[in-house]
Amino acid sequence: MQNEEQGNCAQSISYGLTRTADWRDKVFTRYHDQRNVWASKALRKLANDAPSLTAESWEKLEPHFEWGSEHFREAVSQTARQVGFQHKSKSFPFFVKNLVAALSQPTAAN
Repeated sequence: MQNEEQGNCAQSISYGLTRTADWRDKVFTRYHDQRNVWASKALRKLANDAPSLTAESWEKLEPHFEWGSEHFREAVSQTARQVGFQHKSKSFPFFVKNLVAALSQPTAAN
């Protein structure tokens, strides 16, 4: 059973992945680069997997998650933009691993 914060985190990730998939669709329409089609499909699969965020993944994300955090949203966006370009994995645990790495990067405010 997910706690509320874990559910909020999964929802935030799912939203960010879907938004990036929508953006990839627009990029494809404009430039006809087929990588965007694959990336959009992979992002939608990951967005569908996000609600089943495991306790193990939540444990890694929890120290970095704050509802409405711009840093968290930016890290999700940055990590999502890599799907289909820097890597071809459709694995949600792999996405979480990359997201945690992005979240662990120092920001200008830190």
